[in-house]
Amino acid sequence: MKKSLLVTVISGIIVGLGCLGISLAMAGDPGVTKTTIKIGSNMILTGSAAYWGQGSDKGARAYYTYINEMGGIHGRKIEFINSDSQFKPAQAVAAIKKLIEKDEIFILMGMQSSVCILAAEKVFGEAGVPLIAPITMHRQLVDPPRKYLFVVFTEYWDQAQYMVDYMAKEARWKNLKFAVIYQDDDFGKEGLAGLEDGVKKYPSMQVVAKESFAPGAKDFSSQVLKCKQSGAQGLFLSCVTAQAAMMIKEAEKIGWKPLFMVHSATADDKLIELAGPATEGALGVTNVVIPSSEKDSPPVKKATEIIHKYYPDQAIDVPTIDGIAMAMITVEGLKKAGPDLTRVKLIEALENMKNFETGLVPPVTFGPNNRQGCRGALLYQIQGGKFVRLK
Repeated sequence: MKKSLLVTVISGIIVGLGCLGISLAMAGDPGVTKTTIKIGSNMILTGSAAYWGQGSDKGARAYYTYINEMGGIHGRKIEFINSDSQFKPAQAVAAIKKLIEKDEIFILMGMQSSVCILAAEKVFGEAGVPLIAPITMHRQLVDPPRKYLFVVFTEYWDQAQYMVDYMAKEARWKNLKFAVIYQDDDFGKEGLAGLEDGVKKYPSMQVVAKESFAPGAKDFSSQVLKCKQSGAQGLFLSCVTAQAAMMIKEAEKIGWKPLFMVHSATADDKLIELAGPATEGALGVTNVVIPSSEKDSPPVKKATEIIHKYYPDQAIDVPTIDGIAMAMITVEGLKKAGPDLTRVKLIEALENMKNFETGLVPPVTFGPNNRQGCRGALLYQIQGGKFVRLK
């Protein structure tokens, strides 16, 4: 009797553990229920670069609301939880920990600032939480490729290369002497490295001055003066919009009119608004359309319609287009992952994304060893007070 009873008890425990295992397996990943998907983000919502975060937040929120009103993704509505990094890595780390541990998000998307992302990667990487379509780019984010990290935008390094290659083919620019002012961190140095590597390919071009500044700086008189004294005819600014505008105004104040060049962190109408006519002739390389230049294109018209449905007063600018484009790519991945949604299936779906068209960024392609979705870039010049696409 005792032996029989013991066997029965043990058998019951084994069955119970088996059922528990099945229940845990069926529970799936955090952030997904029968009716919802929790998506977290961390953007620059306050501080010197808040313009970018606030616009991107509205663009993403508008698209998620639009998808929810159409029934969601396989019957699930998106719950979007954003947080503020203040452009500070320590703040980003704390925010990501909260999103994962307290809010129990399924994935991250659209984070901003490569410096903040790299600081927070240990948190979301170890937790196995994928980051989809951050609104920034840096070689360290894609090389080496990580299973959980999918970057859409062309790297700042590649953008600078693209711009130099274009300029080298133009008689008016092929003998240019460059000066560079860059933010003294991984973000600013990435643009600097791309420009320097690009110029090395062309003997007639050279970098004659390099000046750095600390993040958050507001006085650039010394850097601009030194660049002018170097004899440079072009000034490449590897920084965000507010700082670039201050530098351009400083150059204007001392009577220096170089060819200003900026990458996608700065190439937006806000630059013209802040620095005025001094921006005339400036070159901007980016991998998202500048909507004021392409407002009649069907993709920009559709994006504008969606954004203004929920945020009628929101300016249709580059940050807003960034936000909606990244949300579109994230939604496409979630759809392709199917109704039985897990992080593993989402990663597989993204790895099979080929030439996905948003009309707002170049076609997006990922693969098992490819975590940079876009390779192309767009070049604009400010002509008559507005950006005009050159290529």
